Amino acid sequence: PDAKYLYFMSDRYFKSVVRSPWGPYQPEPFFDRTTKIYVLPLSSEDNSPFLPDNEIVNKKSSDKDTENSDDKKDKKVVVKIDLKDIGKRVSEVPVDAGMYYGLSATDEYLFFMEREMILDGKRNLKVLEIKSEDIEVKTLIKDANDYELSYDGKKIMILKENQVHVIDAGSSV
Repeated sequence: PDAKYLYFMSDRYFKSVVRSPWGPYQPEPFFDRTTKIYVLPLSSEDNSPFLPDNEIVNKKSSDKDTENSDDKKDKKVVVKIDLKDIGKRVSEVPVDAGMYYGLSATDEYLFFMEREMILDGKRNLKVLEIKSEDIEVKTLIKDANDYELSYDGKKIMILKENQVHVIDAGSSV
């Protein structure tokens, strides 16, 4: 939302539930939690918001963050992507791999769905505060069918048991 970071999911974590050797009488490898969440700073001047601040981290953009919230409403967000060494800036968000999908972001939180790894597993809406310490994934709504974050990132529409609920984004975090 602030045009500084791109958050995405990728299925690249392959740790089998079945231990090796797989041999002729063992089941094939089975991967249950393959999805990790990643962050890409779009500018080479920014670092992952999940990294702690230190004297080496360049925080030139922190001056921009102190702007009045009324000023931010009136300004258009301009996305600028620094392509130089863009691949080197990708880093994992510090949470365990899971069966994730449906990632959305606000300035303060990441929202995503997680499916339980059982037959007809429940789907839960998860939330992660974007900060550099005490990072913890929390369950916002259990057994949700789906969700949608509003365009301005202030409300979440949740479909649960064929009913639609609307809550403030971050109100129950």
